[in-house]
Amino acid sequence: MTLPVEINPLLLGSNQGYQISRSVRLRSSATAWLNRTASGSGGNPFTFSCWLKRGALATRQFFFAATNGTNNSGIGFDASDRLCVVNNSGADNVSTAAYRDPSAWYHIVMNSNGTNVIVFVNGQQSFTFAASVVFFNTAVSHTIGRLGVSALHFDGYLTEINFIDVVS
Repeated sequence: MTLPVEINPLLLGSNQGYQISRSVRLRSSATAWLNRTASGSGGNPFTFSCWLKRGALATRQFFFAATNGTNNSGIGFDASDRLCVVNNSGADNVSTAAYRDPSAWYHIVMNSNGTNVIVFVNGQQSFTFAASVVFFNTAVSHTIGRLGVSALHFDGYLTEINFIDVVS
């Protein structure tokens, strides 16, 4: 499953020649987000990847999530600017590194083999956790730009957003 994001090219900065195709600028104050309900049954391997550039720091915000209406799984940043994944078990998985450069593009990959999930930032492994504690790749609402039905909206740029469901 690839989430359908067909947004017009976004001009960045004052250099009119610099464009990022198929990108989106989300502002947390505008509470914009995208939604798609997946058809996966869970337990299947999956890969989520995106490039992102942060627009706000020192605030809890999520750029990809799955929710069953009551419980959420999401990947984003905590108030200390560390990458984190929240899950149904109530325990967050958090990177040791902080990502505080608002001019940098970060490549985020979350890969599950059906048993474990490994999160990478710019090609470096950040942390690992059990796949059984998240709702990703199940038949629930998947969002880009916020965590479930919460007010934890992402602020920044996103491009090259891909979600691949490996059906076994």
